[in-house]
Amino acid sequence: MESLLRLQNSNYNSEIYTKLLEKIVWFSPMLVMNQYFTGGIPLEIGNLSRLEILSIPGGSLTGIIPSFVFNLSTLNIINLANNSLSRSLPVDINLKLPELEQLYRSFNQITGGLPANIGNLTRLKYLYLANNRLTCELPDELGNLKLEKVNVHNNSLFGTIPISMFNISTMKMMKFSANQFSGNLPSTIGLSLPNLEELYLGDNRLTGVIPSSITNASILTILNTGPNFLTGTVPNFGNLRLLKHLMIGENNLTGESSSPELRFFSSLTNCLYLELIEVSLNQLNGILPASIGNFSISLQVFRAFGCHIKGAIPEETGNLSSLADLYLDSNQLTGFIPRTLGKLNVFNVYVLNTINLMDLPRRALPVKQFG
Repeated sequence: MESLLRLQNSNYNSEIYTKLLEKIVWFSPMLVMNQYFTGGIPLEIGNLSRLEILSIPGGSLTGIIPSFVFNLSTLNIINLANNSLSRSLPVDINLKLPELEQLYRSFNQITGGLPANIGNLTRLKYLYLANNRLTCELPDELGNLKLEKVNVHNNSLFGTIPISMFNISTMKMMKFSANQFSGNLPSTIGLSLPNLEELYLGDNRLTGVIPSSITNASILTILNTGPNFLTGTVPNFGNLRLLKHLMIGENNLTGESSSPELRFFSSLTNCLYLELIEVSLNQLNGILPASIGNFSISLQVFRAFGCHIKGAIPEETGNLSSLADLYLDSNQLTGFIPRTLGKLNVFNVYVLNTINLMDLPRRALPVKQFG
């Protein structure tokens, strides 16, 4: 069995760790240091020629990542997340780290860009670079890899998301949110993503439509496309039967012009595990169908405020037994608030800031907020 050197859960300073490392550089291919490790990365780590796993997350490491870290050619996993480290990835990273499978450098102070040669790290599966200061376009070469998880959330990445990344059949999670990506989503999105479970595209500058082909990613559980500048009709998501979170709010999406009812809501009744629906601040311009009462019994949050929704709130809304938050305010609803809502153990109901909607006696609705 491979030996593991684990130095964690202590408040020793880096000098003590350094002395330990001087005595065991021959010992272990795995080095794990967790919590309270302060200072810089010990130079002695550069002598661990057999090292396969370097894990020092969640500490208080500061300064520039020493170049020797990228010269340990046997490394499979580098985890330096949640520190205050800087240094861009080396241009020849594929030559220096040919065995690298997992790279975790989220929550640091990494600047600059990603080298095109990262696409030659043929073993790379997990790439986590979230919450840094990256300012670049994603290299097309990333699409050459058999990635499973990519997280570049909250950087300053720009340009279009490479189409090639939507053709990586091994992909399970893509998190591109909170950047400055622009352009349209590829019309074939979803056709080559049979293993995709989570897709985060929100808080960018994306335009165009949500392609209906997204529903071919049939095991998707989380879809987040808002806020952006997306337009067109909301697709039928009924094929995404495992969907749990649908977040498409703060776009310019519309309902189908051929029907007064918002039929995409009816398609969501096929999604048996739905917990959250967020469609607020779009231009839906339609009527809520009675079928929303057939949403998943797991549904906890339904947000559709500021969507130009018209007509009455369906009585069937009271069937949503797990509902905790209902936001339908700032619409054009008419009629009465259904008495059926009174049987729900909801924490927050916001429906009254609308046109011509009449309140029922509050005692009929045991909710904390009703405004």
